[in-house]
Amino acid sequence: MHVDGEFEGSIDSSDDISIGKTGRICGRIRAHAVNVSGELEGELICDSLHIERGGRVCANVYCSTLSIDPDGTFVGERHLPGQQHRLTWDVEARTMPEPEPLSDAQDLVIDLETGLIDSLPDRITLSRK
Repeated sequence: MHVDGEFEGSIDSSDDISIGKTGRICGRIRAHAVNVSGELEGELICDSLHIERGGRVCANVYCSTLSIDPDGTFVGERHLPGQQHRLTWDVEARTMPEPEPLSDAQDLVIDLETGLIDSLPDRITLSRK
């Protein structure tokens, strides 16, 4: 499925979804693979998400594979499959689960020479299993 216009609502598909440069989807999407050149806002559940140059995703994303081209934008949270149940609010306590402390500071070493940091979007959320 390819979207070049505006769509608001839910899409539940076993196919791939492509959002063109002039396309905008606002809602809940479930698909195999999603390629974004335009805009996506809401919640996305898919196997793989690719945000192209100029593409913008503002969503809670549940996916196995995420790739972002330079000048692609991702604002939101990315969760790995199977984490949906762990990331929901505790309605009784009205609190989120406490993050687990890191056991080894060496896990945080990032080689700045690779340019990895420069390729990341402005805001990301990282979580650890």
